[in-house]
Amino acid sequence: MKLTGWTSCLVAAMGPFCFSQSLRPNLDAQAIVGAKIQVKPGVAIEKGTILMKNGMIVAVGENVVVPPGAQVLDGKGLTVYAGFIDAGSYRGAPATEVAKPRQYPTTEIDQNVVTQMRQGVDGLKPLDPTLAYDPDSADWASYRGEGITNALQLGTGGIIKGEGALVNTSGMTFREACLDCTHFISVGFRSGRGFGRSGGYPGTELGNVATFRQALLDANWVAGNDGKGRTWSDPFLDQLSDKGLNGRVFAFDVDEIAPTESALRLTKEIYGEKMKPVLVGVSEGYKNITLVKNAPASYVLSVNFGTEPMGQPRRGFGGGNFGGGRRGGGGGVPGGAPVGAPAGQTPATGQPGQGQPGQGQGRRGQGQRGQGQGQPGQNPAGTPGGTVDPAAAAAEAAAQQPLPVRQENQRQWLKKVKNAQMFEAAGIQFAFSSKGLTNMGDFLANIRRAIKEGLGADTALAALTTNAAMILHCEDRLGTIEAGKIANLTVLSGPFSETTSTVKFVFIDGVKFDPNKRKAAAAPARFNFGEDDDHE
Repeated sequence: MKLTGWTSCLVAAMGPFCFSQSLRPNLDAQAIVGAKIQVKPGVAIEKGTILMKNGMIVAVGENVVVPPGAQVLDGKGLTVYAGFIDAGSYRGAPATEVAKPRQYPTTEIDQNVVTQMRQGVDGLKPLDPTLAYDPDSADWASYRGEGITNALQLGTGGIIKGEGALVNTSGMTFREACLDCTHFISVGFRSGRGFGRSGGYPGTELGNVATFRQALLDANWVAGNDGKGRTWSDPFLDQLSDKGLNGRVFAFDVDEIAPTESALRLTKEIYGEKMKPVLVGVSEGYKNITLVKNAPASYVLSVNFGTEPMGQPRRGFGGGNFGGGRRGGGGGVPGGAPVGAPAGQTPATGQPGQGQPGQGQGRRGQGQRGQGQGQPGQNPAGTPGGTVDPAAAAAEAAAQQPLPVRQENQRQWLKKVKNAQMFEAAGIQFAFSSKGLTNMGDFLANIRRAIKEGLGADTALAALTTNAAMILHCEDRLGTIEAGKIANLTVLSGPFSETTSTVKFVFIDGVKFDPNKRKAAAAPARFNFGEDDDHE
């Protein structure tokens, strides 16, 4: 076929795009170059490169070639880890529940205890994982600030709290953030108000356990009654039957040893060896480490240790926070003021107030509060003017206790800190949870304290990465830095175990987030000009 002149020119112009694909820019690729790469616990590349594309890791090593056009981050002096995982989170949920139409009878006495229970406060909740996820929550930024790229979101309140969802911490919509929502049902045995005429049952832990057991028995009775006469449909119970669970397991919210033992024994009673539940919290697991080790279960340990009893000096004399007084900025923190002393006059929000320091010179209660002079503001602790930070208040109250009491409290506190070390010594694998933390900024700090008290650094790293991924059934996608896995990475200024190391960036689906900024950096363009382009 003879080509005309203009056709020949067109073919010549298009030639490089059709036949020289390797020369095209990879505008959708990113690389971290020259960083220390902690591939997994115990395995590191001292100076290597990670190449990411389309939200996935495509190459890792010392001699990775970065394609032209890729965005490059200089990794000199940085340490890169697989994205940290919070394997049991109760944050990031909507502040208020969505009201739903009533679907069940409201008679005072009902033959079905589960239906009856759902009439009360904190009963059984729908197995809908979206109810535990709020994309607009400020918690996602605080997660990223601790290097956390993924979290298992578990419902809050009630006995059966809802279905768990493994999400990333990007704050995107549920569809974009969710990796998996097919493995866990959140359960808790919390004391509180029940239902019925008095509002009492099942307000105790024992009542919660009994009601949960009855729910499972009801579910299997309904499933077993199929075809044996008129029955009723209850989608909720259908999902709790052995058939309806379809491989899902219960994630129990437990802290003290009593509910921990109850969860293990109840699961074994109902399911034998067929179910391996996940226990989240387990702050007193050290009290019965033999039972914990021999039970067929997975453990996610809370890093909420509470306030260290001996962590602050006693106060109350001149020159301290009470005698000398904190600044009363925003009208808020007492400068050693006695009860009833006038508060600063500055409102609670806005620019910092100009309150003066309390003038007390003697024992607690001798000074006056600072008189806020400026614009509406916040006090130095970051809490609104006129309010008290609960954690700070608890720490100061603990500091006033007699020395023998504080010493005993310190001993009990250290047991919680060393809980993970006890699991390590017993050969029990575990992951970490932020459960109970009032300040997410304590997440890494508390893990570092556990390392200081004897927990192995590699064991702690495994709890944040490989163990968490295994427990959450996502080890094929998360937990290590390998080609073919999701590009979720945590970049620190040094080893994660050192108190001087800070989180510099996190990558979620290959998108870089600066923990000091609420929004992500611009995502790489997805032009697909690379060699995997199939449009020739």
